[in-house]
Amino acid sequence: MFTACLLRRSFYLIVFIFILPLAAFAAEDLVLKESAESLQFTVDEGSWVSVSILPDDDSFVFDLLGDIYRLDIDSGETAVITSGMGFDSQPVVSPDGSKIAFISDRDGKDNLWIANIDGGNPIKLSNETYAALISPTWNPDGQNIWSLNVLEK
Repeated sequence: MFTACLLRRSFYLIVFIFILPLAAFAAEDLVLKESAESLQFTVDEGSWVSVSILPDDDSFVFDLLGDIYRLDIDSGETAVITSGMGFDSQPVVSPDGSKIAFISDRDGKDNLWIANIDGGNPIKLSNETYAALISPTWNPDGQNIWSLNVLEK
């Protein structure tokens, strides 16, 4: 009972922290700096889009329909970071901007992965077979990565 209540509270926390801000993000322009610069981009289709801004503030990474992309803010050009049969999601840029952590099921189960910022050299960091991993987060010094485990029943 306690575990179910805790998971339900965690779910609501995730909804309020992550989903509601994303809904607002989808409905409005993204304000990039205090100088009121904004960037508007449109996609034909998408759901649960995660965004992570690079430390130089010149670009950001995002996931869309199982692939991860990098968008250059000045030029508006997009580059594919990951694609393929695996569903890659929740990219988070390292503090130094050289790597991304993300969740992928490319080996059959959601696990934590890291790769170079261009998608090269992907490395699987976890070997989950029972729990689902969500919300990867870098330590401020970039030496550690955390993620939440959600037990499936």
